[in-house]
Amino acid sequence: MCRKFVRKVVLLSVVAVLAVVYAVQLVSEARTNVKIVTTDGDIDFVLINNNGTMLSIAKENDSWFVGESKVPCQLNRANGIVNAVNEIKVLGTVSSGSAADNERYGFDGAIIVEAYGATKLLRRIVVGKNTATGSQCYARLDDKSSIYLVQGALRSTFEATEDDIKEKKAPEKEEAEDESQAPQLETL
Repeated sequence: MCRKFVRKVVLLSVVAVLAVVYAVQLVSEARTNVKIVTTDGDIDFVLINNNGTMLSIAKENDSWFVGESKVPCQLNRANGIVNAVNEIKVLGTVSSGSAADNERYGFDGAIIVEAYGATKLLRRIVVGKNTATGSQCYARLDDKSSIYLVQGALRSTFEATEDDIKEKKAPEKEEAEDESQAPQLETL
C-alpha cells in the first residue's frame, strides 16, 4: 500500500513539473520580438528601381500588368511582390543608419521599392543585402534612417525583370503543320 502511494506521488510530481515547463514555454513564446508591419491600404501600383533599371506593375480590375506597355503579368509573381511589400516581418533594429552603415548593409546598391494605392504612397522600402543565411535581409522602411533586419530574401523577390514576370504564352501551332500531319484518305 505504501508503495502505491509513493508511486502516485512521484507520478503526480512529474506531471506537475511538466505542466510548469509547458506554461513557461507558452509565456516565453508569447513575448516574441517580431513586429509585423503592414500597409494602410490596398496596393494597386508598385515601382521597383534596381540600380536604375525600372520595373512597374499595375493592377487593373483583378489583373496585374507590367510596365507602360501593360503586358499581362504572372499572377503568382505579382502577388509575391505585393505580399512582400504589404507585410514585412521586422526581426529587429540593427543600426541607427549612419552613413558608414551603407556599405556594410548593402545600401550602396540598394533596391528601392515604392507601393501606391489610389495614387497615395503607402510604403517605401530600401532593400540592402541579404544576410549570410539568405533567408533575411537588411532594409529601411518609409524613409526612416534606421536599418532593420527583416525576414525573407526581399532582394531576390524585387530583382525580377519585366521578362521574368510577364505572362508567358504557349507557342501556337500553325494550321498548315496540323493539316500536313493528318492522315490522308484516298477516294475510290
